[in-house]
Order: sequence, then structure tokens, then C-alpha cells
Amino acid sequence: MNTIKKSVVSEQSLLEGLIESNNDKFPLSVSYLTNKLLVKELLKKLIERVESKPSSNIFQQIVNLNRCVGDFYSVKKYLKKWLSIYPYDKNANYLYRLFIKNKIDQRDYDTNQVKPASFKIYSEFLNRAEHDYFISKVIRHESSFKDDGIFYGDRSEIDKTKRYTKFFKLNDNEKQLFIRKLAPKVDGLLNNFLLEKLAIKEFELKLTVHPKGGFFHIHQDGFYKIRGGVRVLSWIYYFYNLPKNFTGGDLILFDSNCNNENHQYHQERFTRYIPVDNQLIIFPSHFFHGVTPVDMPVSNFISSRFAISGHIRF
Repeated sequence: MNTIKKSVVSEQSLLEGLIESNNDKFPLSVSYLTNKLLVKELLKKLIERVESKPSSNIFQQIVNLNRCVGDFYSVKKYLKKWLSIYPYDKNANYLYRLFIKNKIDQRDYDTNQVKPASFKIYSEFLNRAEHDYFISKVIRHESSFKDDGIFYGDRSEIDKTKRYTKFFKLNDNEKQLFIRKLAPKVDGLLNNFLLEKLAIKEFELKLTVHPKGGFFHIHQDGFYKIRGGVRVLSWIYYFYNLPKNFTGGDLILFDSNCNNENHQYHQERFTRYIPVDNQLIIFPSHFFHGVTPVDMPVSNFISSRFAISGHIRF
């Protein structure tokens, strides 16, 4: 596995005195781009520059910075402005298809090229009764959650320096609820993500919690055989008690390639998804990703970041 390091920010002078990070679990860019003052100053300078003298390169920096902080509204806004001036820019068109169409096409496909991750978000994925059922379930079974491990093919091991999460098994009815909702979407997702259509071997599902300090180091789910199949699609359904009482727990989707032998990802180019209650996000399993550490004022289980996550193996 190789990583690629390039600065996501050109205004280095703005970084002095603004970087606040004691987190060594992710590249520094993931941490310092949670600094609202830093991001505000960077965007202000870039927007002033692009308004006085339009540049495709500056538009790309604005779009990349907004996706790094998880502001999808601004990503779409500046993509449209970028394309209105540079309608044939390849990078702008790719990102437009990714963020607005949720569909890439064959001209985008190069297994060796490191590119932003494809994904699809479904809001209000469960109805209110279903959502509240799982809130009630985690409260009832707080003491039954166990430390989660890291899978290496068919082998797993617990390593809290790389992953600190807890899990609880779902029963068959709970699994079927998600399978019924996801299965009809699979063919369309494979088509939109330019993935080969094969027979589904298994839906993997489990209920997880990221308590205070919970995180998951950078990893990928695809390319490894588990029980005779390969994970092709990964997904996470988020739910939590409102009002939200935690920060962090963001899903970081790193720009990656899809090469089975030379896995690469870009440490400083990524899409940040900030968890939203009752939303599900699904993406191709070969993209490198991780979960940033969860923080909350007081360590309180019911205020944690909960998820039902899984993979679809083919």
C-alpha cells in the first residue's frame, strides 16, 4: 500500500498558530481542517482570488477544501460556478457527476488513478418507529456490547491502537429489515459506481457504537476474501439521540485507486461525511476510509455515535 502526500492548502502562512491537533491517528490535514477559524480564513482568501481572477485551479481548491470539511452544499455551489466558466474541465465534470449525479461513467474509470470516492446518501432511511426501535435496543443492551476487532481475511484481532469500537449482533428480523431496503438498490449502485454485477453471496450487518474516544484507523474493506467472497459495497446507517451530544465520528473517504495489486490513497485529499441521524451512506469497499475520534462533554453511553454497518459480499 502506498500513500500520496500533497498539500491540500497553498496558503501556508495561514496555518501558523492555527493548527490544533493532538490526534496521531490520521494525517494532520484531517485534524486541522476541523478548525473553523482556519477553514474560514482559507476559503475567504480563495474566494476573493477566484472572484477577482477566475482560475480552474482555484475553483478546484475551493471545492476540495469544502469536501474535506464536509460542506456538501458549498461543494455543489462552487462546482456549478466552476463549470459555468470551465464547462470542459475534466476534474470539474467528474466531481459534478460524483456529488450531484451520484453516478460516474466509463470516461472516469481508470483503476490506476487516485480519485475521489464514489458514494450515495439516503436520508430518512428508516421510518420513525424503526429508528426509535434501535435507540431503545442500544439502551436495553448497553452492557452486552463487546470490543470490535479488525478483520484480516477470515481472521480478526482486537487492537485498540487501530480501532476502538464496540458491537452487538443483530437478530434475523433486524437484519432482514435492512436487507429488504438495500437489496433493490444494489444493481443501480453497481451500475453508478462502475462495479461488476455478480451474484450476492452475503449481506454482513452488525450494530456498532463509537463511545467517547472511539475511532477506526485508515483501512479498506475490499480485495480481501472473507468466507469465500469479496466485499464490494460498504455502508453505514447512523442513528443517535437528539439533540446530538458528540463531535467527531466523521467518516473520512480518502481519494483512492482501484488497483488490486498497487493500492494507493491520497493522505490530504478526501471527502468528509459528518454523521446525520437516520442517514445511510454506501460506497465501494476498495476506497480507503476511517472514522475520526468521537468526543463528548461527558462519557455517556446513550450520547454515543451509533451505527448499523455492513458490507455486501459477492
